[in-house]
Formats: sequence, C-alpha cells, structure tokens
Amino acid sequence: MINDLNETLKQLMINQAGLDQSQISISFAAPSKEWASHQSRPVVDLYLYDIKENHDLRGFDWTVSNDGKGVATKKKAPTRLDLTYAITVWTKEVEDEHSLLGRILITLMKYPVLPPEICCGSLKNSEFPIHVSTAQPDDSMKSITDFWNALGNNLKPLINYIVTIPVDLGIAFSAPLVATRTLEFHQTGREEAEDWVQIGGAVRKKGKAGAVMAGVSVSVKDSGLTAVTDESGNYKLSKIRKGNYIFEVTASGRTAREIEITVPGNTYDIEL
Repeated sequence: MINDLNETLKQLMINQAGLDQSQISISFAAPSKEWASHQSRPVVDLYLYDIKENHDLRGFDWTVSNDGKGVATKKKAPTRLDLTYAITVWTKEVEDEHSLLGRILITLMKYPVLPPEICCGSLKNSEFPIHVSTAQPDDSMKSITDFWNALGNNLKPLINYIVTIPVDLGIAFSAPLVATRTLEFHQTGREEAEDWVQIGGAVRKKGKAGAVMAGVSVSVKDSGLTAVTDESGNYKLSKIRKGNYIFEVTASGRTAREIEITVPGNTYDIEL
C-alpha cells in the first residue's frame, strides 16, 4: 500500500513535474544530516513522517453485492488514511533549491486529486478519488524546528503534503440470498392463519449470470401486483398467496414474456 503510493508520487514527479531522473534523484529516505552528506547531485526527497486515520471520512456504510448465483456479500467500506510527507529539495546552490522547490509546489497544487493514470498497484482503478492537501496552514507540523532537530539536520524549507488513500480491510460476509419470506396473520375468532408471501428475485440476460437488467417490469398476471428491477436487477413482490402464477416480464425493446412461477419456490430469478 505505502510502496504503491510512493511509486505513484514518483510518477507524479516524473510525468507531471517533469523531473529528469538522469539529472535529479527521487528519494523517500529520512533527510538526516548523514544522508544529506552522501548526496552528490540534486535530490527531491519525499519523506513519509506521519500516518493517521481520516475521521472526517470515516464511514460505517456497507455495500451489498449479488454474485448472480444466489449468494450476497456484505462488505465494509474502505478506511481512509492520511499519509503525510515532508518534501524537500537538496542542491549545492540555494537558488537551484528554491527554483526546483517552487516548480514542485506548483505541480502539486495543480492536482488536488491524483491523476488516475499515474496510480500504481493497489491504488490503480480505485473506486474512490485520491485527494491531496498541499502546504495548507492547518496541516503544518507543530514544530518544524523539532522536526529538523530530530533528524540532526539544519533548518530548511519543506512542503507539507498529505495524501488520503482508501484502504480495504477485507471485512466481508457472504450468505445465501433470502428469496422467500412468509408472514402469518391470525384473525380473532378464526383458527386458520392467513399466509402472505414476500418473494425476491433477479432478472438477467439469458446465459449471462452477471448481466443483470435494470428497469424491467415484473407483474403477477390478473393480480395487480407489479415490481420494477433496481440497478442490481433485483425485484420484490409482497402479499402473494401460496400457489401457481403467471409472471409477465416486460423489458424495453424486448417482447413481453410470460413465465410460470410457483410460490413458495426455490428461486424467482428470471432470464430474458
């Protein structure tokens, strides 16, 4: 995860800031006095010095997906972490340092969200945008003097750079979908209970288990009961009595179909 972010930031320096690696090195080392003494050419150093959970983006939501084979998976939303870098430039001449530092600062401020095309490894194709914060007053370290003293080095300008990344903790639960629910109603003075059944199913393209169909009308013939499939291709029908029915299924651009369904049954999935 951290290595993937480091590689992403390296690509940002190369592709967006235009750093030529044949002339300028990119490092992620702690910029101690000893480290600095061994640098023989210009270096841009991105030192990761802090990691915290972003409480403002803490979510308690769960997403539910259907594998198309009767199993639903409930997954916890990713945790968001703030990774904070101290970005410094190391050159022989202070003019060169300030020139390169300014160039990098402008590049970082141009991209409040990391470009998806440079994201590497686990960050590639992330469903969440990767936001950054560059040189903001509220994000500054408490004491820049203490920072440099801890590294045993002299005071010098740095860019405080925070990257917020999603981290999948892999917390998920899978279980068979509940397709039938039966409710019993007892009326005063009557011994027999009245059963109402709620059913749920999905509409998919024939022969393609994962090709769900949204916006499909599913009606129980001669009953007045109708449902429309949601974005996941699922539908629900309530207050159905036990028995055999004809379902009328209508999708845009397709000929309506009639399908025999027994309630209760093992499945109410429909293929078109």
